Amino acid sequence: MEIYCERVRDLLNPKSRGALRVREHPILGPYVQDLSKLAVTSYADIADLMDCGNKARTVAATNMNETSSRSHAVFTIVFTQRCHDQLTGLDSEKVGTLPPTVPT
Repeated sequence: MEIYCERVRDLLNPKSRGALRVREHPILGPYVQDLSKLAVTSYADIADLMDCGNKARTVAATNMNETSSRSHAVFTIVFTQRCHDQLTGLDSEKVGTLPPTVPT
């Protein structure tokens, strides 16, 4: 997502032109409503999405740089590990985020 002029925009969804809304979950904390969530299976997938998002960022000329970014870009990676115990037949799942989410 991109934060520019106090507006939040989804960099991976070109159809979302309007500002997205920042909400507060009572347990999980702040989140952006309707922000894209995409599944990846490799670092190459992540790099491709980061490149796509960076190309969609707002840029403008400054005195120091012709194509200076005029915004802040933020991303979160959610890691999901699924395990199957062959002895018990039970499935388990561990989830973590980068950067870590901190309840408020």
